[in-house]
Amino acid sequence: MTNFYRYNIFNFTLYSEFPIQTTVLDDTEQDFKLYIKNDRYEPCLQEIIFNHSRIQICKTGFIFKPLNLLFNYNHLQRTIYTRPEKNYLYEPYLLGPVMSLTACYFQQLPLHAAGVILHNCNLLIMGNSGSGKSTFLFYLMQKYKARYISDDIVLLKKTFSGIEAIPSYPELKLWNDIILQLQAEPIKAVHPQIKKFYVTDRQLFCDESIKPNILIFLQTSTQQRFSIEEVKGARKWALLQMNIYRKPWIEHTFKELMFDYISTLGHQCRAYVLTRPLNLKLNSWEIYIHDFIEKLL
Repeated sequence: MTNFYRYNIFNFTLYSEFPIQTTVLDDTEQDFKLYIKNDRYEPCLQEIIFNHSRIQICKTGFIFKPLNLLFNYNHLQRTIYTRPEKNYLYEPYLLGPVMSLTACYFQQLPLHAAGVILHNCNLLIMGNSGSGKSTFLFYLMQKYKARYISDDIVLLKKTFSGIEAIPSYPELKLWNDIILQLQAEPIKAVHPQIKKFYVTDRQLFCDESIKPNILIFLQTSTQQRFSIEEVKGARKWALLQMNIYRKPWIEHTFKELMFDYISTLGHQCRAYVLTRPLNLKLNSWEIYIHDFIEKLL
């Protein structure tokens, strides 16, 4: 009989043949069960909807081959077949694109966002890689004791009362210079060739879903000024669509889910674009974030 490691992440209870080193949620039962097993299953994808050099997606599963890894999801069996092979990229791919795409088969939409609880506001902070989502989040945690549900990926689910955001896992990714300035404690390197590290604060991590009411889109500019602009209408929905995690995959295979959730979330939330200078020192972050909170509250 196979022995499984048991984990909770996003809205899944995972039963894995392989250990996962990333810090995951407390040991509470989630809505869905999912298995991760050694790759001994011959994939048979029919009626492929999306076909790329590294990924093929159909209605009953997908095959994803990033670098030297393999992930083969069979939705009928609720199982991800894979081969970790001691590859340091295994967990980032598993807990990022693989789990995000798998969640779509369970009517959950992945958003490239950090989730934050600040006073009575439930915020989703979005922006391109390098825009400062994690720095913004960690600063709110340190200075305002904000709680968080995610650093990089938020899963959205639809309920009778609207869209809710599902917690992911407590680890955040910060650049080394920000870690030194904010006096955070690194756990391990994100990648052996870059100076970015995982940090965590379990006391401020919230393992319950939240109902977002504020959307923040972070942008950078070569101009040395800050700006805070409320956005409405078509621009709000366009910005939301841009921040769907692995958007090309999702819009080809789960288009109705995407538009339904984005439309509902857009009606549910106020939205702001925060533009900051490209090279921003920590003392300037304080002014930047303080001005936004003053406007928000």
